[in-house]
Amino acid sequence: MNDTERNRELVRHAFAEWAAGGTTFFDILDEEVEWTIAGSGPSARTFHGRQAFLEGGYGPIRDRFASPMKPDVLGVYADGDEVIVRWNGIATMKDGQIYRNSYAWFFRMRAGKAIAATAFLDLPTYDAALSGNPLPPWPTA
Repeated sequence: MNDTERNRELVRHAFAEWAAGGTTFFDILDEEVEWTIAGSGPSARTFHGRQAFLEGGYGPIRDRFASPMKPDVLGVYADGDEVIVRWNGIATMKDGQIYRNSYAWFFRMRAGKAIAATAFLDLPTYDAALSGNPLPPWPTA
């Protein structure tokens, strides 16, 4: 298996485990990962290190969920050390709202770990969920 296939399979497997109810998806991140939430909303920024991202990036949204986020992978694309995942996520919020968002995560891999990640998502929905505001409607078309 070449590097491209190995990296694609590592990320694909991590998402498959997450979708099956696993809680270790972020083990794929290197301890020194640089994770960027792209965009211009209040949540857009870069986290330096796995723990910083888990506490400041993923933790706040995870803490708003009554049930774990369930990913639905639309595609995994790889070229060498770069892996892109397109996916939709859904979770029930503690206030009963249904959180839905679409994501494209770009990973740079080294030695079986993501050393850099850039997350593209619907930041207004993410920010509304964090603040406890009503979530925008999910497009049905």
